[in-house]
Amino acid sequence: MSSDSGKPDVRTAQQAIVRQIADDVIGKMYIDGIPVDWTRIDLIYTLVGNAWTVVDEIFDPELSNLEMPLPAMLDQPFAKPPPLQPLREMMYVPGEGTWFTMHLTIRSDGEVSTNFGYDQPQSYAEEDVETDLRMYPRHTVPEWMQNDLIIARQLAAERGRRQPLWRRLLRR
Repeated sequence: MSSDSGKPDVRTAQQAIVRQIADDVIGKMYIDGIPVDWTRIDLIYTLVGNAWTVVDEIFDPELSNLEMPLPAMLDQPFAKPPPLQPLREMMYVPGEGTWFTMHLTIRSDGEVSTNFGYDQPQSYAEEDVETDLRMYPRHTVPEWMQNDLIIARQLAAERGRRQPLWRRLLRR
């Protein structure tokens, strides 16, 4: 994009958001007392609709680079980094959707890399698919999303048929 268009360089903005997320992770590690001799941190963020999950691993040379979860994340899971949803929005292609999974690798030398997954995520709730489609409409909805919409609607209908306990008690 030319600098005179008045629009920010999207790629630069994306990189800035990813760097902010990485800096937040590293900052939290040091606050929570993670050993300083780590070599790599791998995080996998999954977002569907407004729901999200994170899976993490830290690699330590003392442990022959065996994978181990970040203790800070086990004790107090990271709050969703605020820029994740804006990053999805920024990367949204109208009619095609946006990513569901971001693999973030942070190396101790400061190098940060990402890989975005646009296919069906491994961990999510069917109910969140409808929200995701409202947020990021698609011209062609993949079969797995169509199937999840059916399941989500069936679950909603079942919940609608169930009466709250207080109503059942009043009828006695």
